[in-house]
Amino acid sequence: MQNYKDIADKIFIPFNETGQWHPEFEGYEEGTEVKQADVILLGYPLLYEMSKETRKNDLNIYEKVTPGGPAMTWGMFAIGWLEIGNIQKAKEIFERQFLNNAGPFNIWTEVADGNGAVNFITGMGGFLQSVIFGYGGFRILPNQLAFNCNLPPDTNQLNIYGLDYLGGSLDFNFTEFDMMIQLTKKGSVDLKIVLSNGQTHDLRVGQTLQLQRQKASIEKMERKTKTTTRPNYNTYGNDCQKVSVHCHIYKT
Repeated sequence: MQNYKDIADKIFIPFNETGQWHPEFEGYEEGTEVKQADVILLGYPLLYEMSKETRKNDLNIYEKVTPGGPAMTWGMFAIGWLEIGNIQKAKEIFERQFLNNAGPFNIWTEVADGNGAVNFITGMGGFLQSVIFGYGGFRILPNQLAFNCNLPPDTNQLNIYGLDYLGGSLDFNFTEFDMMIQLTKKGSVDLKIVLSNGQTHDLRVGQTLQLQRQKASIEKMERKTKTTTRPNYNTYGNDCQKVSVHCHIYKT
C-alpha cells in the first residue's frame, strides 16, 4: 500500500500559479478545446487538495472549451459546482444531462443529438453520481463516510437506500429541513453519526434517527465507558429489502 502512496505522491500535476488553475497537460494553452471532463476530476473523485478559487477556475475554464462532451461529462461538472456551493450553476449543468435521455424507455445516449453509443451506461453512471455524490454530497474518506445534502432541482425529498459502509447498510431520507438515517444491517463495527457541531449519536439496527438536515458523517464508533445522549429515535422496523444503492427523487 505504501508503494502506491509513494507513486501517487510523485505524480506530476501541472499548475498555473499566475491564473490559479490546472492545465490539462504541460504546455496546454487556455482556450484549447477538450473532448470531455478530465481536469475537473481532480476535485471529484480524486479529492485532490486545492483552494475553492482554483476549483472554480478549473470548472469555468474547462466548461467553456468542452462544447459537446459525452453524457457523463456534465454530471462531473454539476458535482464540482455543488462542491463549492454554487447551487444555481449546478442546477443548469445538472439539467443539461437530460438532453442525453431518450424516450420512450429513458435510456442514455452518448451525445445529446442521439448519436454515438445508445443505452450508454457510462452516461447513466455519471448521472447517478451527480445525484449521490453531487446532491447527496457523499464522500468516501479514509475514516468516514461524509455527506452534505442539497435537494435536486424542483424536488422536496431525496431518498438513498442500501448504501453499504464497513459491512453495514444504511438508508438516507433528506427533505427540505430534516434528514432521517436508518441502519438496516449491522456490519463488522458499530457506527455513529457525527454532526457538524460535533454532537454524536449511535446508529442502531431497525431504528430511524431524525435530525435537522446538515453536514455530517458516518464513522466507526470507538468503545466508550460513559453513556451517550439518547437521540430522537423513531422505530420504522427493519423489513427493507436491500439489493444495491437506490435513489428516489420526489418532485414538488
